[in-house]
Amino acid sequence: MDGEYNILTIHLRLDKDYKLSEQAELKETVRSKLKDESIDHITIEFEGQDEKCGLEDC
Repeated sequence: MDGEYNILTIHLRLDKDYKLSEQAELKETVRSKLKDESIDHITIEFEGQDEKCGLEDC
């Protein structure tokens, strides 16, 4: 937000129900895939299959 500290907030739609421990593993997988992208902080939120996104054309 200050032009030097890069942040990313993403919502990932899950294809099935995952245990909390599995969700933690998924988050770590995403973070590790993005580690070389110069992102200083990543916030990951999961969306279940039955949840509806508030945006159009999600």
